[in-house]
Amino acid sequence: MDVEGFVAVTVERVAGECGVTRPVIYQQFGSLSGMLTALVDREFARAATGFGTAMSPHGDQPGFAEAFRRLMAVVDADPSTWRMFMFPAAGAPSELYERLDQARSLTRDYLTVTLRQRGEGKVQDAELSARFVHAAADEAVRLRLSDPNRYSVDQLVSPLTQLVAAMMG
Repeated sequence: MDVEGFVAVTVERVAGECGVTRPVIYQQFGSLSGMLTALVDREFARAATGFGTAMSPHGDQPGFAEAFRRLMAVVDADPSTWRMFMFPAAGAPSELYERLDQARSLTRDYLTVTLRQRGEGKVQDAELSARFVHAAADEAVRLRLSDPNRYSVDQLVSPLTQLVAAMMG
């Protein structure tokens, strides 16, 4: 699916690649739509866990540069999951877009709170600033996914941290 997109997914193909019969797929998921929804939910949980790990593993509060580095490591470790959300393929189920909207909202909320806490009053509009940081981080992730040999983690982290530093004065 990572290569051919959702339109290439069929119950027959999945059953064949998994070495099971079609009825097994229907028994587990009910339909092709149910199977795709389960896939989206699994990958959403995987990405959310990775994001959470990157932002605050073991209870510490990493600086923005370290958090961005950790996020890039999570993306590098599981590019298929992140591609699904960063480059939604044709024929994607509506649940993918729902989870993507949910993830964007949660990420902006996290960034807003973090900018307020760490900005110590220096960030004039934390919510708007969070939107800009989020957009820049999304673009960094897309660049990393599309051409990791051209865009090193250091190249991507530097402008992100400069943006945050400028917002904080």
